[in-house]
Amino acid sequence: MKILLLSPYSPVPPNFGGALRIYHLLKGMTKNHEVTFVSFGRENQMKLLTDHFDSNVKSFHLVNPSWVWNHRRLAQFYAFWTSGSFFSLYSKSDEMQKKIDQILESEDYDIVQMEFPMMGHFDLKTDAVKILDEHNIEYDNFYGWWKNSKKPVRKVHYYREYKKSYEEEIAACKKMDAIFVVSDRDKMILNKDVPANQNS
Repeated sequence: MKILLLSPYSPVPPNFGGALRIYHLLKGMTKNHEVTFVSFGRENQMKLLTDHFDSNVKSFHLVNPSWVWNHRRLAQFYAFWTSGSFFSLYSKSDEMQKKIDQILESEDYDIVQMEFPMMGHFDLKTDAVKILDEHNIEYDNFYGWWKNSKKPVRKVHYYREYKKSYEEEIAACKKMDAIFVVSDRDKMILNKDVPANQNS
């Protein structure tokens, strides 16, 4: 089976939860499938990827991240005044869309899998099965932070991110053929908000 795996960041070094999950996912996928991996990242990360995965991954593609990656607080302030969430700003990239288009035009895939809902807004011009791997339900996280925050500025920020993330994440989920979740609670939330999808 041929799989195109799209991630917001490189899984190496696997030094936090999301990277660790993608690292082992990629290791597992390549045992039985042909995998092409695409993420945001710098060229100097390419050697790390090839060293960790040897020749098991068919090809790696890194797209330069936007200014948001290096200016998180400024980007959060900027996103506050826009119609999109911080995470949508984080992953918005014409260059990434072009890279995805080029890969899908050059080869057919059985599955296109996106890690994190922030990758779900890209257009996928393919008949492949489209899967969103929900490491977290981001809007539910923001909802909890909003409800529990005691600081007025944070409370306003979390509320706006919750409302915007909800719209974006639901829209991304509705484009998918399947959604992977990591807990029964997440499955229950998505079964309520996106009942047409098959959540695993």
